[in-house]
Amino acid sequence: MIQKILTSFVLAVSTTSLFALPPAFLVLKNKSSLNRENELIVVTRSTLTSKVKNLQPGDYLTFSANGKTIPAQFDDVDGDGKWDEAVLVLSFAPKESVKLQLQASKNLPEYQQPVFAHVRQKHKNADQSFGPLVLKDTMPFNNPPTDFSKVALPPYLTEGPAWENDKVAFRLYFDSRNCKDIYGKRIGGMVMDTVGANPKSSYHNFSNWGMDILRVGKSLGAGALAIRTKTSSNTDTLIRVGGNMIKSETFHVVSDGPLRAMFDMTYACVINNKPFTIIERTSIWKGQYFYQSDLTISGLSATDELVTGMADFYENNAESLKANNQNIYYSYGAQSENKDKLALAVSVPNNNHTSMTNANTLQSEIKDTWLVSQPVNNGKLSFRFYALWEKTNTAFSSKEGVRDYFNKEVEMMGSPLEIK
Repeated sequence: MIQKILTSFVLAVSTTSLFALPPAFLVLKNKSSLNRENELIVVTRSTLTSKVKNLQPGDYLTFSANGKTIPAQFDDVDGDGKWDEAVLVLSFAPKESVKLQLQASKNLPEYQQPVFAHVRQKHKNADQSFGPLVLKDTMPFNNPPTDFSKVALPPYLTEGPAWENDKVAFRLYFDSRNCKDIYGKRIGGMVMDTVGANPKSSYHNFSNWGMDILRVGKSLGAGALAIRTKTSSNTDTLIRVGGNMIKSETFHVVSDGPLRAMFDMTYACVINNKPFTIIERTSIWKGQYFYQSDLTISGLSATDELVTGMADFYENNAESLKANNQNIYYSYGAQSENKDKLALAVSVPNNNHTSMTNANTLQSEIKDTWLVSQPVNNGKLSFRFYALWEKTNTAFSSKEGVRDYFNKEVEMMGSPLEIK
């Protein structure tokens, strides 16, 4: 039986569901001079409990501003059966402050807005349809890629887990390749429950919803993982996190929208006869052109490096942008599978970053990739992977538009919202 995820949503609550308690408030301030659209606001349960007196374990909250209720999502991120984080997505004018009123509630109404974020894994049935959402899944050891010359459909919809928001979608090959791919979107609705289910309708073809826009080959695609380490003979080597290096690989949904979707990939691996573990928590939320990866690594040396990257095919030029303790490495050009303009990027904090190189200059089975590396250090790492397709937003039809977008990104990351 599929386990139930504790993710709940709030839009509006009748006055009969509210406690007779004095209201509490949170003040959110945009300190920058930029318009900030679709900012993720995550407030922990402990913070909210300190604000709202007598908030009970089974209770929720309503959030409102200027008399208008703000949609919220409540996520159980540690799996203990009760929510740990309240999630909102808000937009801010330059220097704007928003005062949120908090009110305790025992009742949850239906969520009445569109779904903006989704993660899914589905297995193929015997009748060639795909079954219900699978919330936890373990990959067979060294699972081979699907041979499409023998079967029309893979064992998993789009060959593995997929995650999306209203701007872009991604997938992970749940097989020995362990690579990531991109689906460009032309519509805001969630599409990844049906894309790839009909072999007569190929996602490699341009359609009204979008298409698979990335060539992957032997690259790291859209942010797949590798390890740079030394062999027993002290030789530098770059090894993909994939193949028989992985002794166990598990997928686990943490939350499934409607504002933010998150899932964990847990890899038990061996390299140079040394076991190590990677837990990668991937999140995506409303209105953004990236996913975020937060990694916990144990068993590797602090001098080893985690490497990710972006595919390097067709026509593109690589550049970098460094400001506000952030590094964004990006490529731009007619590099989509539709041969139109696409920017790919990896963003990493400056304080945990070494370099960007091209895989074709190294001795490795990984090819055609702009590589971005970070030292393992204390085993806590993060990066964002961006995909800016001109068919999603015409602002990305020019190099200037792409650079303006990334300039704004580094400024916002350097000046986070203030929450009081």
